[in-house]
Amino acid sequence: MIGETTNQSGLIQMTAHMLTTAEASRWIIAGALIAALGAFLVLCVATGRKEHKVKYLIIFAAVAVAGIIMLAHGMKMPRVREIKACASGPVSLEEIAARYDIVDVDGKLLTLRER
Repeated sequence: MIGETTNQSGLIQMTAHMLTTAEASRWIIAGALIAALGAFLVLCVATGRKEHKVKYLIIFAAVAVAGIIMLAHGMKMPRVREIKACASGPVSLEEIAARYDIVDVDGKLLTLRER
C-alpha cells in the first residue's frame, strides 16, 4: 500500500524510520542505572577494608550483571516503523487506518506507524 503511486492507495512514501518504543526505553534506562550502581558499589567495596568483602562483591556484581541483562533486553525489543507519506490524490483515512496507526495529518503529509 505504501510506496505505490496507484489511484488505489493514493500515498507516496517519503521516509521511514525505526523508533524505539516507550517500554524498550524504560528497560534500557533502568538497566543502565542499575548496572552503573552495581559497578560503583563493586568498586567501593573492592577498595574498602571490610571483613566480608567477598560476599558484598558477589552481591553487587550480581546486581551489575542484572542491570546489563535488563539493558540488553531493552535493546533487543522490537521497534516500531514510522512512515511519512504524502497523499497524491484523495485518500480514505478509514482505509489507511485499517492498516496503520495515524499519528499526524498535516495537509497532504501523513505520519503513520505500522501495527
